[in-house]
Amino acid sequence: MGITKGLNCQNVFIFLFLAVFPFGQVIRIGNLQPLDLIVGLAALYTVVKKLAPPKAYRYLGAFLLFALSSWIVSVFIFRQAEVLYGLLYLTRLTAYYFFGIYVWNYAKKRKDRKNLLTDSLLAVSVVSAILGWIQFFTVPDIKPFFSAGWDMHLFRLVGTFLDPTFLGLVIVFGLLASLVRLLETKSKKNLATFLFLLVSLAFTYSRASYLALLAGLIVIALHKN
Repeated sequence: MGITKGLNCQNVFIFLFLAVFPFGQVIRIGNLQPLDLIVGLAALYTVVKKLAPPKAYRYLGAFLLFALSSWIVSVFIFRQAEVLYGLLYLTRLTAYYFFGIYVWNYAKKRKDRKNLLTDSLLAVSVVSAILGWIQFFTVPDIKPFFSAGWDMHLFRLVGTFLDPTFLGLVIVFGLLASLVRLLETKSKKNLATFLFLLVSLAFTYSRASYLALLAGLIVIALHKN
């Protein structure tokens, strides 16, 4: 209720994004992803309000300029359809760039907002894992989706994303967040969350996600020392 009362243009797109994110490909409408619409609106708000980016964003800005230059070159090389696809991806990348600025402006200098975002992202990770287990027990074989362009997986947690690596990376974030909370609070709730996500990650059988977890654990260990 408190979150609902506090919704406004400065944060509504963040929580809409988090609410929709766990449902992955389930709510996809053709080639349209509701997430992209939400991010696009947030990006538009960011541009209109001229929200300031963090200093580190200058590197991402340089990357976007490089991507734009690459797309311009592609106009003279590839077919019209391929150039159009490239433009759509570039537009999407740019929208997410501004979405990052939008999120940063919401959370900066406010510890309570940072904690709320962390809690929300952790909840997204847990919900994604739960949906993964529902898929695991109800649709363990996703080979029928191969004709739609998805990889064939059997008895792996792929969840609503239909991709074990993508789901695994979402779970890894929750794992690391719950581990940090566990080290700080030693609470049984955080321990249960950590163990649940750890088992869930194991059943994705995603080596890339395992490596991401290892890298995250190293960063946490270095930070604690």
